[in-house]
Amino acid sequence: MVCGRRVACCGRRQTVGWPDGGGEPRCTPSRRLPPSPPGGCMSTASARGGDSDVVASPAPPGSLAMAAPGQFLIQRVVRMAVDVFRSTPQGTAAFREGLSQLTQLVHQLTPQDVAFDPNWVRDRRPFTQDRNIMPMTYVRLCENEYISIGIFILKNGFTLPMHDHPNMHGVLKVLHGQLQMQSFTPRRAPQSGILNGGDSAAATAQWDVRQTRLGTIYHTAKELPRFMGPADGPALLTPEQGNIHQICAVDGPVAFLDILAPPYDEHEHIYHTFRELDPVRLHQLTNGELSSEGWLIRVRDNPFPSDSAKYRGPRVDDIG
Repeated sequence: MVCGRRVACCGRRQTVGWPDGGGEPRCTPSRRLPPSPPGGCMSTASARGGDSDVVASPAPPGSLAMAAPGQFLIQRVVRMAVDVFRSTPQGTAAFREGLSQLTQLVHQLTPQDVAFDPNWVRDRRPFTQDRNIMPMTYVRLCENEYISIGIFILKNGFTLPMHDHPNMHGVLKVLHGQLQMQSFTPRRAPQSGILNGGDSAAATAQWDVRQTRLGTIYHTAKELPRFMGPADGPALLTPEQGNIHQICAVDGPVAFLDILAPPYDEHEHIYHTFRELDPVRLHQLTNGELSSEGWLIRVRDNPFPSDSAKYRGPRVDDIG
């Protein structure tokens, strides 16, 4: 994965942005749960219960879970994803039903279905920038014009910075460990029509925005933080709901399967990175007009290195 191209969350572009002003992005503790330890993500020991220390064993040859005669479960997932996003008009009842069925099928996935390598998550030490390691590893399963599917492995405590998915759908399923996801839903400007119709610039133009001396700020609905582990159902993002998020590995490394449709590209589906403005700072910037949560500002894209690992599960790159 280390190359001169730029990555976001599809594994195709090779950088994501750090929050403006440097330093590591941090998880935002849930208001419903005890505060997190200083300088890090909230532990899920009291918030969720359970044990995230168990490392999945590699699947013995020929023992991957079969989902249908002659077909592995991960192959069914890829086939269904291609069919849903290639053939079904978005916004229709058929599309919604297909997306629901895809999410249910993804929920059945286990580490064994993708020949999960326990070495990917052996290192449980907290990630810091002074450690000579990559904070993230990407395992590419497949990519075509309709979908990209891969596995992200985040080091303990590392946060994938806040980013968007213009005109895209996403399905995220945790395979190992625990993560905390903070999502934001862009608010439409009055009479803006479809939130993310057209190209990326047009979609941004339809947000409820304000101009400040630091630049444009964007209005969103801030959702409650969500903790996810292997037993939880997949997270779904759409062009209209939860389209911006940041993800943090808590209590150890985390690995999750990610389906994006369509993949990021250099034209219509270009990711942007953000940070949330503190309400006090927001009040100052807007001369007292605004002081609520959920106002975001774009930040510069500072690259960081990422490495890759080889996928050794059932063949899926020829589907579609």
